[in-house]
Amino acid sequence: MSRFIQFHHVNFSYPQLTHDLLADVNLSLHTGWTSICGVNGCGKSTLFQLIQGALSPTQGTIEAHGTSVLVPQSTEFPPGNWQDVRSSYIRSTILLCEGFGIQADWWERWPTLSMGERKRMQLACALAEAPDILLVDEPTNHVDEATKALILSELKKFRGVGVLISHDRLLLNELCTSTVMLEHGVASWFHAPYDVARAQMEQQVQHLHATKEQTRDQMAKLQRSVQAQNEKIDQGKKNLSKRNLGRHDADAKAKVNLAKLTGADGADSRKKQVLARKLEKASQELEGIHSQKTYKLGVFFGELQSKKRIHLPEADLNFDYLTIHQPEVILNPGDKLAITGANGTGKSTLMQAWRTALAPIPITYVAQEVTAKEIVVLTQEIQHLDTESRGKIMTLVSCLGSDPKTLAAGCSPSPGVWQKLSIAKAIVEGAPILFLDEPTNHMDLAAINVLEEALRLYPGILVMISHDRSCIEKVCNKEIHLVKDRGHTTVLDNILRYEY
Repeated sequence: MSRFIQFHHVNFSYPQLTHDLLADVNLSLHTGWTSICGVNGCGKSTLFQLIQGALSPTQGTIEAHGTSVLVPQSTEFPPGNWQDVRSSYIRSTILLCEGFGIQADWWERWPTLSMGERKRMQLACALAEAPDILLVDEPTNHVDEATKALILSELKKFRGVGVLISHDRLLLNELCTSTVMLEHGVASWFHAPYDVARAQMEQQVQHLHATKEQTRDQMAKLQRSVQAQNEKIDQGKKNLSKRNLGRHDADAKAKVNLAKLTGADGADSRKKQVLARKLEKASQELEGIHSQKTYKLGVFFGELQSKKRIHLPEADLNFDYLTIHQPEVILNPGDKLAITGANGTGKSTLMQAWRTALAPIPITYVAQEVTAKEIVVLTQEIQHLDTESRGKIMTLVSCLGSDPKTLAAGCSPSPGVWQKLSIAKAIVEGAPILFLDEPTNHMDLAAINVLEEALRLYPGILVMISHDRSCIEKVCNKEIHLVKDRGHTTVLDNILRYEY
């Protein structure tokens, strides 16, 4: 049976948008892995929904030959087939579960699993169905380095049509042999992994910029030529007028009659028409050259609501599945603390315990997963802010690479855009303490660079859970590392310090 996905002149727009999110998309995806890359909110997850038939194109057709399974970004709910996978005696399914390191008790305690452990189960359950088409949305967002390697190894074994959305460069380059770049609704296909495709795309963008500048220069020259020709025609009309000639000046009148007879004025008019057509053509060419708008980082830090310090005494914190030995922790305004460790060591559990212990100190918390209700609440909160604050938030979101017009149109933000909105709102409102759980998980690569700079300059206290070593070293001056010891007991390493 042939397995493929084909897009034929596909357009798509949500009802509340005034423009197409996807425009004239033509793609043909076959066996092997293809990555879908682009900034948050550009339509990557929408593309997956179109492939699965959950959405219908506003124009064009989509053919998806073969059974398909989606592994979503969200780990809120367990896979629908988890009970079948748990009780299966099929050798390939058993080997899958072993390959992903799934432990026997995980099946019964989904709510207490780490996000990375949930992601392993999602992938194992999806692959157990042996689909023809596998759609995987951000599989390494919540995982440590060891789990990333494991996921890469297992996905490489898939022999169907694999389509990947990810901002993980290693996964993009090691797994995928072709890349689709989504920008401004246009899908560009490259028979190359991400880094090579990105370089080719940048060359195309540079060429577009150069063409745009050349066209602008050409238009400026043509406009000057048209102006000069208009002046020449006006002067010619004056020269052809007999109004100011003397009544008996026969020679002057003869010259005017000769000029009219030879059509000198008509030649000037025809030249003007040629120049006007050239100018119109250049203007149309300029309108057809689309280059991505870039933003300079301009972070608006609101005055801190308060300048509280954090003091957590040494303690043993007991939970259902682990005990955390916590040393004394002291943080002052301006401190940035990273909490690191493998999946399942209790990082998110520790952060939640600190939130409880520090109440009623105001803490802005941005989770690594978001529910539909939380998206609605945040959107409403921003809509009810004053115009100045809302404008500053949207400017920072623009700096992070997302289109404020899409948000203003009332579209539900993607997880990456939701993170940007939450962090931007906290920064603009002057939140004194930020707790961020994997803030770079859902963000595109360009946005991560801007976010790192914004967090580095943040004047309050930042506590951040992350597996992103590059981000940690650029942003944080302190670090606590969690290590499993004796089963479910976790100890905290000494606090490490970095210099900016």
